Amino acid sequence: DGLGVEPKEAVMVGDRLDFDIFPARLVGMKAIRVLVGPYAGQVAVSDLHVPDQTIRTLDDLPATLSQLA
Repeated sequence: DGLGVEPKEAVMVGDRLDFDIFPARLVGMKAIRVLVGPYAGQVAVSDLHVPDQTIRTLDDLPATLSQLA
């Protein structure tokens, strides 16, 4: 609300399916999962836990964002 951006115009980038990907998808945002750290092994428990894209490093983010545009 505060930024004047609709959820469909925003992208969440995170490493956790439960606290990053799921809430973003729930409100209609696209979501990119970064496979790093202790949550890289998390398994999706519903369709809303499945990211639109998955990357291994933040260096891959610019190209991935271009694909989602």
